[in-house]
Amino acid sequence: MLHRRRRRFFAIVCIMLLLLLTVAVLPLAGITDCRAAAAYTVYGSQTMLESAKIDYFAYMEWLSAHDADSDSPDYYLGTPYIGGDYRTPNGEVYSSGNRPPSYAPYYGHGMNCTGFVRSVLTRAGEKSGAPKSALSALPAMRGNFTYWSNHSIYRLYFAGSSCIKNALNAGVLEKGDILWIRGTADEHTGIFYGDTPTDNRFWHSGPGLKKNAVTTIQACGSPLGMYVIKAVHPSRRPVAPTEEPTEAPTETPAVLRGDVNRDGVMDIDDVTQVQRCLAEFTREDGTPYADIPDWLLLADRDADGAVTITDVTDMQRALARF
Repeated sequence: MLHRRRRRFFAIVCIMLLLLLTVAVLPLAGITDCRAAAAYTVYGSQTMLESAKIDYFAYMEWLSAHDADSDSPDYYLGTPYIGGDYRTPNGEVYSSGNRPPSYAPYYGHGMNCTGFVRSVLTRAGEKSGAPKSALSALPAMRGNFTYWSNHSIYRLYFAGSSCIKNALNAGVLEKGDILWIRGTADEHTGIFYGDTPTDNRFWHSGPGLKKNAVTTIQACGSPLGMYVIKAVHPSRRPVAPTEEPTEAPTETPAVLRGDVNRDGVMDIDDVTQVQRCLAEFTREDGTPYADIPDWLLLADRDADGAVTITDVTDMQRALARF
């Protein structure tokens, strides 16, 4: 028994040394997803819709009720682009509430890119009964990064000049996702409107277009990186109120967080596998160590929506019975 405890102690010490060696290569503000062919970094824990109390289905219905196939295609589409914090589409009567007073003397219809997104979120929020305080706190032309950070907004970041292609190839884009594209000329934002993750359709008010339109995803200048502000969190997919289950629900088997290899116990082998994923190691056949069912559910010990060093430390402490 004494020898067994010593072996376990030395094994834990070795894992902790490996942890110290791999810290330097991990992202500081998020975790690189090991599953996607094109790597991206995950931030935050709640969606933009959740933070503003906007119903997902009201949001999607508002978009579909004003797209090119709707009965009101001119509500947004065709609205002139105006640089500055303008938020009045063709389908609305101008009011000072749609445009900060500092942008006088313009008194007509017009939107910039952030104004279009803000208008959609605000109107969908009003339809779903969201609190006015939550809607008024939504960012527009300025304050987006601060809002994302302060509200822990769930978003994916694709870095580099191939960010748009990589996001389309990663299979993570869904209709309704807000895209924020960093470009060499300026930042740009709009709404992904493809029917599939690879359907390159982007609804936005662009300075090059001079109007609101649906095009392919575009940056201002050459792309430098792109945030995907998800409309839906993967662990909290909404169910339409009218939908009814076709089969009786089955009980979800109990899950032991930390038992990533599903052998019924959490041990050194599980810690090692999580460490290898965080260090971006791959198996001999080239597949990532995180390429297993329910990876996030099993490896996310503290259930904060991401697998990080904190989860590894918690596993080690549990094994050491701290």
